[in-house]
Amino acid sequence: MTNNICWGLDNPHPFSQMKTELIWEGKYDEYGNRRTVDIVACSMPPQKIETIYETDKSCLRCTSAARASN
Repeated sequence: MTNNICWGLDNPHPFSQMKTELIWEGKYDEYGNRRTVDIVACSMPPQKIETIYETDKSCLRCTSAARASN
């Protein structure tokens, strides 16, 4: 049995309404209320983000090799 349901703006998929939340110990108090965070006390050093640049030819080589193996 095939389900031919078209998801869109007028008929959103049920998973599109779900949200993900990170939870850690101490985020909420014993009553379930979120605790305030002192952002000044949580100062962290800046993080370095690594960027990888690939040429278009290397990307095409990977995709064509993947197609050939199928």
